[in-house]
Order: sequence, then structure tokens, then C-alpha cells
Amino acid sequence: MMADDLMHNPMNGLPRFRRAPFALVLSLTVLGGTGCGREPGGVTGHMRVRHGEVWEEFPTSAFSQVQPQEARDSGFNLGPVFSFCNSDDLSEKRQENSRGLCVYVDVELFAKGSGPAEYAIDGAAHVPGLRYRGTHDGVYFEPGPGHSPGLKAAWTQSFCAAGDDEKTAIQQVSGRFVLEENSEDRLRGHLELTVQGPTAGTCPGEAAEVALDFDFRD
Repeated sequence: MMADDLMHNPMNGLPRFRRAPFALVLSLTVLGGTGCGREPGGVTGHMRVRHGEVWEEFPTSAFSQVQPQEARDSGFNLGPVFSFCNSDDLSEKRQENSRGLCVYVDVELFAKGSGPAEYAIDGAAHVPGLRYRGTHDGVYFEPGPGHSPGLKAAWTQSFCAAGDDEKTAIQQVSGRFVLEENSEDRLRGHLELTVQGPTAGTCPGEAAEVALDFDFRD
């Protein structure tokens, strides 16, 4: 798999219906994750990106991942704690050419079973022209006055098969990230995020809106 392919379409590099190695992932939703409802393991809601005056909708949950710090080796940079990607269409005819948006939320400390938490998101994310989905090398986050301590950064990356944008994006982000339940075997909550400015990635828009509910069971 070439590195460019991973950035152009992040789902291309995902193993289908296989758990990630090394027990690093608390929960993983892969291709075909539609119609999850509120059952454990589901991600519901929507993402959309504005191109000029037109909003492009990404209603289909394509990929989600949670990486607790307790499962990490300090010698490796594994990317943000929370990753969510939605796509326009994941049917067999469209998988290779699908378009979508990924949103990332990184927190200072996150251990499974540590209880509920709520964070306000307010700041500016400086996102370089990343060629790999999910890496946070070079991402710089400048918190605003309403930002909650403990949340390191939040940002987005658009993806599409034909895009090739490598410019640094400055995103003004606001919203909230809520962990309603964080027990030993369940993680449930929601994310609301508004992005003003380029959405980064290979085919960026000019703004984005995210409203997701997630319910994972180990």
C-alpha cells in the first residue's frame, strides 16, 4: 500500500472485519458500518463539509478508533486518542472513490474505566499537509479562552481519491466532547464540532460541521 493511497482514501488501508494488532484499539468500526443505531459498537450522526455555498453530506460511518494511553508504548507516536471518519458512500461500487471527512480528538490522559468527562473545544488547529490519515505529527493547537484543560487538540482532514492538497490549514474549531460513560467495558458519548477554515487533507472544504454519537463496548 502506497503512502499516498492512505491519505487519499483512508479506508483503503484498513483491514476488513479484523481487530487491530497489539490490543491497542478499544473499539474499531470498519467498512460497511451502516445502520448501527444505538446498539453498542455504533457510531451515528453526520458530518458535512462546505465547498463554496454547497454543503456536502457524509452520513455513513466508515471508521472509528479509540486508543487509550494505558495501551500505548511511550516509544511510539500512535496518533490521536479518538478518530472518527464518515463517507458519502461505502457501497462496493464506490469504496475506491468515496469521499469523506475524518475528525480527530486528542486528550492529555485517557484510561478505560476512568469515568465520565466533558470538554469544551475552543481554539485554532494548525494542520500541516498530512499524507497519512490519523497522524498528528506537526499538528499544533492554540487553545482559546473557552477551551477545557485536558483536551490537547481537535481537527479534521478531508479525503478523496483524486485530491492532492498538501497545504497547511488553520482551522478555528469550537464545540464539545462528552464521555457520558467510561467504564471497563463501555465507552459512550458524543462529539459536536464546528470548523471554520480549510478542512485540510487531500480535498479540503472551507468549513465543516460534525455531530456524532458513539457507543462502544469492549
